[in-house]
Amino acid sequence: MLNRYSIAAICLMVVVVTSYVFQFYFNLGYELSEQPSDWVDFGGFFNELVSPLLSFVSLVLLIQSLNPQNQANTELRAEVQLNHKNEQLRSFETYFLG
Repeated sequence: MLNRYSIAAICLMVVVVTSYVFQFYFNLGYELSEQPSDWVDFGGFFNELVSPLLSFVSLVLLIQSLNPQNQANTELRAEVQLNHKNEQLRSFETYFLG
C-alpha cells in the first residue's frame, strides 16, 4: 500500500511542521492571529505556493502513467501481428488441405 518513500515523505513533513511550530510558537513566542485579514493573506500565500507544485506533480504523474500504456500498446501490436500470421497460416491450410 504505502512504500518506503511515501512513509519517509510523511515522516519528513511531520518533522518540518513540528519544527516550525516549535520555533515560532515556543521559541519566538508568536501566537495565532485573531485578525481575519492575516488569515486571508496566509491563505493567498499558501494557495500561490501549493498550486504550481501540485500542478507540476500531476503533470509528472500523467507522464509516468503514459509509459505503461505505451508498453501495453506495443505488446498489443505484437500480439495482433502474431494473430494475423496465424490466421494466414490457417487460411493457407484450409485452402490447400481442406
